[in-house]
Amino acid sequence: MGNRVLIVEDEPTLLHVLEATLEYGGFESVVARTGRAAAELFDSGGIDAVLLDMGLPDMSGGELLQQLRQRSNLPIIVVSGHDTESDRIAALDLGADDFVPKPFLPGELLARIRAALRRSEVPAGTAPTADNGTLSIDPVQPLITVGGEVVYLTTHEHKLLTILAARMDRAVTVDEIVTEIWGSADPLHQGNLRVLIHKLREKMEATPKAPRFLLTVHGIGYRLRAHTKESASAAA
Repeated sequence: MGNRVLIVEDEPTLLHVLEATLEYGGFESVVARTGRAAAELFDSGGIDAVLLDMGLPDMSGGELLQQLRQRSNLPIIVVSGHDTESDRIAALDLGADDFVPKPFLPGELLARIRAALRRSEVPAGTAPTADNGTLSIDPVQPLITVGGEVVYLTTHEHKLLTILAARMDRAVTVDEIVTEIWGSADPLHQGNLRVLIHKLREKMEATPKAPRFLLTVHGIGYRLRAHTKESASAAA
């Protein structure tokens, strides 16, 4: 069998569909019908990715998502019947790698799982430095050091920085970024990216509205600046 995927779902019919889909895609599945059971299976090891329903009988899916994300950077894909923009943003902000609404297309779900697994295997980009201070990106853990202070990031914040760091001082398009983070260039992800940029600037920039490092390239996307002696107003 292939990679081992933990399914966290308590609805029998959907659980059967998910198991059949994973088997068809060459994945091995293990099942948890409660948040507590999911945490125990996750901690037992051997899990490569998680499919998480947000409606669980013993705890909220968001609470479980936070717990799992604190323990590991393994891919977590939320599969939910609640598909508003706020639902997607909340799940992604809590650390989900992707969000798949119900009902889903089996082929698309399998493709998203494969994409999330590929991204989890890609080493992080080279840490950038700045002339008037240092910005260092940890290549493994979701954290950075800014001016000597450690700042903890969400999984998506860390991915965004490593994507930009790999193309240091070059503009990366919005479509490229959202595809690398969420697996597709779905227009909905553009709003998710704006939220991500805003939150990340609040964590890493002394003045988020006049950023030195994480810059907007209007009409294109974003870039990460290695040297901050140039005027922040030129590209902010």
